[in-house]
Amino acid sequence: MTALERIGPFGPGHPEPVFALPEVRVQYASAVKGEHVRFVLEDARGARIRGISFRSATTALGEALLAREGAFHAAVKLKRDTYGGGDRVEAELLDAAPLG
Repeated sequence: MTALERIGPFGPGHPEPVFALPEVRVQYASAVKGEHVRFVLEDARGARIRGISFRSATTALGEALLAREGAFHAAVKLKRDTYGGGDRVEAELLDAAPLG
């Protein structure tokens, strides 16, 4: 995460990088405050990443996350999560596409 932060700051004319996470599955998902969806994604090798999808709980994307059905490709921004004194990488889900 530190290397990614070094190429910032991000803003107009210098957007944050977006990463593709191919063929991931939702291992855990729950609605947060009825508006957002917090989740854990896992790839075919078993690597996991925690994340959040903002303002999506009542959208097709949020409903698909909460249903935890099938694999998909994800587009994410990576963020540092320091909530509660922690220091971990978290994915902000921007979009998803079905396999195939």
